[in-house]
Amino acid sequence: MIETYTLFPTPLKLIKNFITNEEREKIIKLNGKNYENKKSSKLQHSSDLKTILEPLKERAESYCTSLGEDLFGQELKWKITSMWRNELTRYGYQVVHNHCNSFISGIIYVNLPKGSPKTKFYRPEPQSHFIFHNLNPNSKTNMFNSEWSEIGEVQDLDMVIFPSYIKHSVDRMEVDGERITLAFNSIPLKLHSGPYSIEFKV
Repeated sequence: MIETYTLFPTPLKLIKNFITNEEREKIIKLNGKNYENKKSSKLQHSSDLKTILEPLKERAESYCTSLGEDLFGQELKWKITSMWRNELTRYGYQVVHNHCNSFISGIIYVNLPKGSPKTKFYRPEPQSHFIFHNLNPNSKTNMFNSEWSEIGEVQDLDMVIFPSYIKHSVDRMEVDGERITLAFNSIPLKLHSGPYSIEFKV
């Protein structure tokens, strides 16, 4: 008998119906200063919204506590440092990137037009100068060798949280409409290891 084990998996959490329809409508109607993405003119980012969306922010922090326990083995106090709105229109895209100066990042899916692209999450690169692949018509992609993955069941109102070092992207949007998400970063207020502690201020 052969058994397959998954060593050192990376935790991501999908929270269904994280926001209400009322919150969704409020986020869609938010007006404020938007910034054009440097790589894609059809992608706009808002300024920081965490104070405007305080109840939603506090709720998201409680879920960061859950993922943080998976990552650090202890229930810690988490605080969201920034929260912003992304609006993607036809032919817009988001390049592969990750988030610095944070430990947990999140995406809240506010409005996903039918046929709009999903978020791609990429396997962390190994710490090596050389990377080899066996990608050919006879090879099959699975959870152990895939370079990226999507969470296919994500819908409006859902939230995904993940370690901030995970690279992610959004393919070019080929349909009309506005793909709207909220993104955020979060940090623990304190980490303690042996005789050493490190504290963060928000």
